[in-house]
Amino acid sequence: MGAGKSTCAAELSQRTGVPYLDLDKEIEKECAHAIQDIFNEKGEDWFRQVEADTLRKIQVESGDLIVACGGGTPCFHDNMKWMNEIGETWYLKISPEEISRRIEPENWADRPILKGARPEEIKRFIQELMMKREKFYLQAYKVIAEENAHARYLERYIVPEFRPPLDADASFK
Repeated sequence: MGAGKSTCAAELSQRTGVPYLDLDKEIEKECAHAIQDIFNEKGEDWFRQVEADTLRKIQVESGDLIVACGGGTPCFHDNMKWMNEIGETWYLKISPEEISRRIEPENWADRPILKGARPEEIKRFIQELMMKREKFYLQAYKVIAEENAHARYLERYIVPEFRPPLDADASFK
């Protein structure tokens, strides 16, 4: 949550030409409801099952795909194990303080996991959530501990055959 998965996936896709998919947007499309509405109406358990089912339905037509999953995706239904079996997983590791800074109070409604949290509780809540989820996240193929990871930085982790050619002035970007 707040690590920049969706943003980095979109930018990385644009830079490399490898298509990307945002799992939460795919779920919203499939269910015809926003994620927060699904949580409110059906509950987290139902959402997590739909999330796992949707993840496993993803069809890769071109042979490669960048998938931005939700922060809880790796923690349920053996999703991390499955993702590691079919592809390469990356954990964009940032501190709870940075996550707290990035998630503005006006955007809390878009994050069902924060429903009902008071501002003074957010940092502690995020720390506790990260402690619970870390064991799943650390199973990722690559842990990228970079507070300000962006597509140009992440490109170095892509296997060479998918790296885009560098521009003449790439070192100055």
